[in-house]
Amino acid sequence: MTPLQQHKTILLFLERLRNSAPKITEIFKEGSCFNLYLILSTHYPQSTPYYNSDHIITKINNHYYDIEGEVKNTKHYLPLSKYHSKKTLSKAVKQLSKFQQK
Repeated sequence: MTPLQQHKTILLFLERLRNSAPKITEIFKEGSCFNLYLILSTHYPQSTPYYNSDHIITKINNHYYDIEGEVKNTKHYLPLSKYHSKKTLSKAVKQLSKFQQK
């Protein structure tokens, strides 16, 4: 799959996810943005979470995404690893995964 095809596929997935239930956008914009990163990283292992002290977006290749689609203004976002160590992030992901499996 070319990068452009992958980008279009991600946008289509996000659109379908948004349209799947009335409150989905609210859920992934107000507290579950990291979960959206985890979902995307399952299919796109090269994903990287970016953070601006309020919201997490996902970088895949040279594009940034959240539940609303492509994020164009990424000026104030940094890789989440700049805020937290890889060890802390790894522990948080493991704990979140265990919690979600219950």
